[in-house]
Amino acid sequence: REFAEQVGLPPASVFGDATAATYQALSFLNSDFSEDGRYRGMRMITQKTTDAIKARSNGRPVSFFGLFDLPLFTNDDLEAAKDIYKPLMPQGDNVLDLSLVLGGLLVFRGEEQ
Repeated sequence: REFAEQVGLPPASVFGDATAATYQALSFLNSDFSEDGRYRGMRMITQKTTDAIKARSNGRPVSFFGLFDLPLFTNDDLEAAKDIYKPLMPQGDNVLDLSLVLGGLLVFRGEEQ
């Protein structure tokens, strides 16, 4: 409900899965909780992610207090998004696992599968 309100969507159209069971059943990326969480977290940002951010307008390395650049990239859009981002972290057991699940989207066109 809180997320829906933050992004201006009707709460009835946004669904969440606190246990990530749906993600596991659909085999969405990062839903294999038997895999080490650190490795799963590293897979979330790949070279393709870096290349896509660098290719965007104003893509640039992240600077460490102006001393040197880190091997991470940012741009104006991401910088603006972080100012309004409010993490909605899961609660309870396996919090790290649940927070490393990437969302998924299923799109249907009429009766087509």
